[in-house]
Amino acid sequence: LAEMLRSLKAGPDGANQYQWMEMDPAFVEPDLRIEQMDRQHVDVALMFSGSLGLFAEHFLTDDELYWESSWGYLRWMDETWGFARDNRILMSPVISMRDVDKVCEQLDWLFERGCKAVSICPGPAYGRSPGDPHFDRMWGRIEEAGALVCYHINEGMPGYKSSRSEMWGQNPRPTFYEQSAWQWMWAYGEVPAMETFSALIYDGLFGRFPGLR
Repeated sequence: LAEMLRSLKAGPDGANQYQWMEMDPAFVEPDLRIEQMDRQHVDVALMFSGSLGLFAEHFLTDDELYWESSWGYLRWMDETWGFARDNRILMSPVISMRDVDKVCEQLDWLFERGCKAVSICPGPAYGRSPGDPHFDRMWGRIEEAGALVCYHINEGMPGYKSSRSEMWGQNPRPTFYEQSAWQWMWAYGEVPAMETFSALIYDGLFGRFPGLR
């Protein structure tokens, strides 16, 4: 990452000099990943789901398209990796808070297949706080399953970055690599995380669901 940022800072010409590392087969083959974990003396690894899951929430604004794509993504993950392979590779598929009924349906499906962790995009939840009681059915299912809730730095829901960027004279729709240092902090990284966790705390989520992790 440091090398990539240095090349970007060098200007348009330097941006083309960065070389991506070659794909390690263990990145995409579960059995090879287990072997690699053995060599590295790693007992259990929690795996985030990569760009396909993380960016779908932001870019797929059509609800029907989102849910169809999301189910395809979950089925692929189940068939390729499983959700808790050998109880050593724990996948954390991304779930969406845009529709409580649909996310509860997905959670039931995931937990039936041994899923032990789920990921949620940081930021507000479609006009509500993620700690709003509106979502209690979702949180209740997660608590009952004893699953871990994970957050990964990511684009928030559509409009989150653009609305606050416009107010501060920033490009409202920068690409991932073009966003400013201000946007990295205030609309993408630290601040969305602080807003999310403070909302969960101030809304009393952990009082209603003390078993959540």
